Amino acid sequence: FPPPTMHDDGAPEDGFLAIEITFGTDERTSRVDLKKRMSAFGEVEVCHMGMRGQDFPFVRFKAQASAEAALKALKAGQVSMEDGTLLGGRMKSGNQRRRETSAPPPETVRNHYVA
Repeated sequence: FPPPTMHDDGAPEDGFLAIEITFGTDERTSRVDLKKRMSAFGEVEVCHMGMRGQDFPFVRFKAQASAEAALKALKAGQVSMEDGTLLGGRMKSGNQRRRETSAPPPETVRNHYVA
């Protein structure tokens, strides 16, 4: 799919509803707290934390206007958690992750018995 056309303020011209939270969360951030904070911009349909340390959490709004308002505030540094931690985000596109998972370590010779 081609990337969406963007407005001057960074919001896409075509409809979008989901925002990835790219910084400001960690393993202690609860889904309930993130959803509550993002609900200030409108009704949140889904708030998913993903695999902590690998996936970006994301929030999907019911209305595009809510997603646009949240994205604008996130980009302006105006959204923080209750403890003051600043949140950042971007429009969700595809299945982006924080970091690529590394390959499993090579098999070891443990438990190898010679008869």
